[in-house]
Amino acid sequence: MELEDVLLDSQSRTKLKILSYLMDRPDIKIHYSDIQKNIKISRTKFNVLIAEMNTEIAELFNVELLQSTNTLVVTAEHIYFNEYVRYLINRGLPYQFVLSSLLHKNEHIEEFLTEHFISRSTALRALNDFKDYVEQMDLKINFSKICLTGSEVKIRYLYMKVLWVGSLGKDIEYSNLKLTQERWMSKQLRCYDLSNISEELVVVHLAISKIRTLQGYLVLPVKGCENLYPEFTYILNDYHRKFTDDEDQVVYLANLFKFQFIFAFYYSSDEDPRLLRVKLFFEELKKIDPVFVKLVQKFIIYVEEQILQNKIKLLPKDRVNIFGILDIHYLINGNMQMFLGLTLNETSEYKRYKQKEFKTIKKQIQLFFKPYLRRESFQWIKYSSLGLIDSLTLLVYPYYQAEVEKKLQVMITPVINYLAIQRIILFLDRLDFIEYSTSNRDFNDSDVILSTYNENISATKKPTYIFQINNQEQDLVNLF
Repeated sequence: MELEDVLLDSQSRTKLKILSYLMDRPDIKIHYSDIQKNIKISRTKFNVLIAEMNTEIAELFNVELLQSTNTLVVTAEHIYFNEYVRYLINRGLPYQFVLSSLLHKNEHIEEFLTEHFISRSTALRALNDFKDYVEQMDLKINFSKICLTGSEVKIRYLYMKVLWVGSLGKDIEYSNLKLTQERWMSKQLRCYDLSNISEELVVVHLAISKIRTLQGYLVLPVKGCENLYPEFTYILNDYHRKFTDDEDQVVYLANLFKFQFIFAFYYSSDEDPRLLRVKLFFEELKKIDPVFVKLVQKFIIYVEEQILQNKIKLLPKDRVNIFGILDIHYLINGNMQMFLGLTLNETSEYKRYKQKEFKTIKKQIQLFFKPYLRRESFQWIKYSSLGLIDSLTLLVYPYYQAEVEKKLQVMITPVINYLAIQRIILFLDRLDFIEYSTSNRDFNDSDVILSTYNENISATKKPTYIFQINNQEQDLVNLF
């Protein structure tokens, strides 16, 4: 399940289904029975949820869903779906549990239950899905002490994700914690080729780092990128010294920041200014750690030659992404999930596991690393092999998919008007995902059939399009 799902209870998920159904039909009065039929919900439960939704949406957007006794309507421009999701997450028990565990270190479960007017058994049921999600990260929930246990790096990462989806981190400020220094720090990013990073997300990261460190939670050694962004490292170190006098922790926390926002981050553009810095860092690493650099280079060559069969080259950004994945697993044993906002457990990318091509790539990548598992200096691969292989497979899969994915087969039945057929063909030539034919071959070989007359295609049940010879421009619009 995605993070948003495990932070919502079943009633909240149903509310979102109802709102989604309404927003797909904006400005139309919809009868209760239509929604009940599509959402598959009893009338009694539906009435309760609609009453709650009407109050919540009125509070958030100053509009009402109810139009009459039995009809609803949504004005799309007045309601923002994602804001309603965040609203429901924020009021959910999993989010409140996480928030309390961060801000109230010594709070006992009985105080928490009293504050939220619930029983122990109700709380345990409400946290069940979230508990499973946390355990997938190799973390544990201590229910009685309202805390998380396990890798401190992963715990801080989880805090950042949960607080971000539940309040964009604003609940930290609402707790009367002054974030003046953190906001000043976030604005300094603009001066160091880090402008692509969300300033608000940086504030959340730094605030969590300060809170956890002041509470006595220390991160295990995080080394290896002291020379990356050296001028910004000075500012980070100075900031961390304000709340810890442990110089080792000062270094580790600065490195953790870099891992979080430079390596554990999916680069989606070759124009990202951070890429040049990372490439220069990689060049320096050739002198410091040639064995690791050689592994990265060998893997990139393996992907292009063995998996992609030299038919397509990796984009520069994805070479850096591969380096980032390997570097994180190498230096901190995979204790930070890849990527920020794009991990297997958080996205629909997880569904790709079921596809044959995805499994094929995964096996090929496992085959590459197999010889390294027997070597002492590469035991980190064995320790973090599952997350490592998953992340690399996700990265390579789109290239493989682009190469092997079957193209849409379009058949154009014979057309007398040459200008009409020429215009259609010139249009189709621009679409990389299409192959077309103008022959009278069997319809069974085609995915879509284009023709000028119904009679030409009456024998097929395949998708068809009848284009008008005298309205060619509109035909192209419709086809697109």
